[in-house]
Amino acid sequence: MSNQTKHPDVARAEALLEVGRPEEARALLYTYLNVHQHDAVAWTLTAACFIDMRKWGGALNTAEVALRVNPEHAMAHIHRSTALLKLGRAREAVAAAREAGRLAPHHWLPHAALSHALRGAGAFPEALAAGEESIRLAPEQTVPYFARYFALLALGERERAMQTMHEVLRIDPGNANAHNNLAADRLDDKGGDLFAATEDLAIALAHNPTSQWSRHNLEVIAYRMLRRARWLALGCLLVALAAMVVADAAQEEKLTRLPLPYQLAALAVMAGGWAVWAARTYLKLPPRMRAPMRGLPRRSYPAGAMAFGAVWCTLCAVLLVVTPLLDTWAFAAFLHAGWGVLLLSAASAEREVRRRAQAVR
Repeated sequence: MSNQTKHPDVARAEALLEVGRPEEARALLYTYLNVHQHDAVAWTLTAACFIDMRKWGGALNTAEVALRVNPEHAMAHIHRSTALLKLGRAREAVAAAREAGRLAPHHWLPHAALSHALRGAGAFPEALAAGEESIRLAPEQTVPYFARYFALLALGERERAMQTMHEVLRIDPGNANAHNNLAADRLDDKGGDLFAATEDLAIALAHNPTSQWSRHNLEVIAYRMLRRARWLALGCLLVALAAMVVADAAQEEKLTRLPLPYQLAALAVMAGGWAVWAARTYLKLPPRMRAPMRGLPRRSYPAGAMAFGAVWCTLCAVLLVVTPLLDTWAFAAFLHAGWGVLLLSAASAEREVRRRAQAVR
């Protein structure tokens, strides 16, 4: 929004910020500002670095320094609005965005910032109107569409929100944030296609490998896939119980362990079920996502907890089949340890997914 000529160091810092290196950009700006303390553009860019680093207090402080140097710097007001909103001061954020709009009434950025601030303040229809105005001023830009997207979600108009993301992809087919939002929508939908969501995330991560939100969504997909496998693990317990019932009915004497044919049949059914699930899941995954998904149970607690619960439950089913049933205590121990640990793992993983979702917002 400013035509002011930038110092080469400031221009270089801006280039670093654009390629996702905010720490380096901030360090360069600090060195520059030690000498040029009255450069509002540099202070404003430093605030942008803090925003990219999700350090809202630093963003607010540097934006206010920029405004002390130049009270009519519209971009500084926008960064101040963003920081205030993230710090839970929505009304002040609205005021800052309105001031930016007063200074640059025909630029789309103040209207987009105002939309986000109004949404944070609970004024959803007004937020949508500001987002629409931002799009009207710059229909070729993608950022205004995200303002409309979030306002529509806040109003409960999910289909229109998703259509907005498709509009973004018509402008910029590789837009990582749009693909990520489409993936998140499929995750929010109970009947959503996890494999289609993985396709969207593959594109998003290809364009922005460091995106915390994309990585979080990928962890959620792995967790959801493994959560579906809990039914297969419980099915293995049922197979073990069914084998015991059938074998007991066929034997005249008291059953102390399953005969070998019943053992082999039960184990074959369990192995076949897991083989079909694993092959189907692997083949439906996008090829470039197969290796990252394989490693997620080791790196992600939710996915790892679900994998552990499913494996443990299946192991207990196998032990029920292959070990001698010495007494009812041993039988009950294997049975209840199987489903109990699985349920505890699922509950623990779900809590962690929710906690991480709040942390990356």
